[in-house]
Amino acid sequence: MENYLPEAFSDAELEALSPYFTNTDGFVFCLHNIPQELAAALFARYSRSDKSLRRIFLDEFMEDVESISSQAPLGEGSRTRQLMKRVIGEYGDDSVAQLAVAHVAVEQVSTVLTRSLERHRMLSFLEQSTRYVNLSSLRTDGSLRAVIPQEFAGEVRHRYHRIIAQEFDLYSLVFGSMEARYSKGVDEGDVARRRAGRAAALDVARCCLPMSTMTNVGIVGSAQALEYLVIRLRSIGSSESLLVADAIADEVSKVLGLLVARMDRPDRGRRWTTYLADKQRGVDGLLGQLGAHETSVSPTPYAEPTVRLLDAEPGNDDELIPWMLYELSGASFAECEHWSIGLTEAERIAVFHAYVGERENRRHKPSRAWEMSSYTFEIETDYGSYRDLARHRLLTLLEQDPVALSGYQVDPQLAEEGLLESIDPVFDAAFRFAHELHSEVSAPTARMVLPLATRVRFVIRLNARELLHLVELRSQPQGHPVYRYIAQEMYRSLERVGHRRVAQAMRFVDLGTYSLGRTSEEEHLIEKLEN
Repeated sequence: MENYLPEAFSDAELEALSPYFTNTDGFVFCLHNIPQELAAALFARYSRSDKSLRRIFLDEFMEDVESISSQAPLGEGSRTRQLMKRVIGEYGDDSVAQLAVAHVAVEQVSTVLTRSLERHRMLSFLEQSTRYVNLSSLRTDGSLRAVIPQEFAGEVRHRYHRIIAQEFDLYSLVFGSMEARYSKGVDEGDVARRRAGRAAALDVARCCLPMSTMTNVGIVGSAQALEYLVIRLRSIGSSESLLVADAIADEVSKVLGLLVARMDRPDRGRRWTTYLADKQRGVDGLLGQLGAHETSVSPTPYAEPTVRLLDAEPGNDDELIPWMLYELSGASFAECEHWSIGLTEAERIAVFHAYVGERENRRHKPSRAWEMSSYTFEIETDYGSYRDLARHRLLTLLEQDPVALSGYQVDPQLAEEGLLESIDPVFDAAFRFAHELHSEVSAPTARMVLPLATRVRFVIRLNARELLHLVELRSQPQGHPVYRYIAQEMYRSLERVGHRRVAQAMRFVDLGTYSLGRTSEEEHLIEKLEN
């Protein structure tokens, strides 16, 4: 930067700074080797000082850094702790809790619980994949890879265990059958097709796994987001959610200290948890009075998802033109709206083309004027595919309890393999069990026994920019066949409501059908490893 004036430091100061800053003379730098709580305190002080960050570090926090370097914990009288108490505890400054992050691993939790773990928009996640890990093997102690809820005891516990054991047996049966089907006629040396066949077989088989199947999740987020995660988990009220919430609270406190202290305060986090739990109980009671919980016990089989576009705003995608002109020009919205009315068809095409640009891959996206739009879809599909789509965070998603729909969805190939006769009685037993317990335990606990094939209905609302991202990503050949179908149907619905220009910009939607869509991806990975 032409007029940047580097700060002068003594040799001793430079030596003190070097272990904790990526450079000592640039106008952009990163902190490293500094605990998250101290880093947040530094930035909190930064906002109310005319000093540079490096100078604040030297003048006010070196004693805390030296304490940490000697493996001693931060004392209550330390500068960091005193600042955090004042800023977080007294001022209630939430923004400071956004300045520190933690990496949290949560292992051997149920697939049901992961929906609650991954619900927060401001957290990032990675979960153990059902596409690459065969979950049919027993654990080292000989037990199934499934969470056994503490709420189940005696005969209920025995019956639950019997049903999920049958579901795991089905999973193994379907996987073996489908892997044999996909590998038929494939040369032993064709590693890519064999790997693709294995992934495809796991894709089909996952519908048989119970929702109690254990999985591992990696979570990255700020202190503020992690506090809210703990508060929400506690409000669910199941034995598993309470256990996991308390474990996360204990562990993040070791890393983030006072930044997450409010989640356990009776007047803050605990009161918030009570509010959420009371609100849910009130809603459940009202729905019970209205008879809204009454559903069929016998599950209905379905062959494919349903996708309905309920609403599209604006009514015509040409109405996005004023917003694009507004962002690109210095005119008022009224002026941009007036200009757009007089545009010829060729000029309208030119505005869209210029705004979208020459997209070379699906990561190239139009700018935020496309967010002045809204599409509302109602989707019914299996729970496994729903979870894949629910990981998109820049949208609004409203899901219903899967117990309520009383249906399941499996790949049509299972009928061709003659496997439905084995599946139907097991799924029927699972649904009956879930319905019987639905009024006695929390909803997440009741659905533990249900297979991932269970049909769920949900609504998503998203703008054109996020829709472009979703349909292009989820329609790629290597994706799961079910969510590929959903993405393709969402794309096709744009033409039906006159949003053809938005649809035309989605150059990387793949509308093809593939039996082994991961083959090219596996070939690419093998080539990279060999080179």
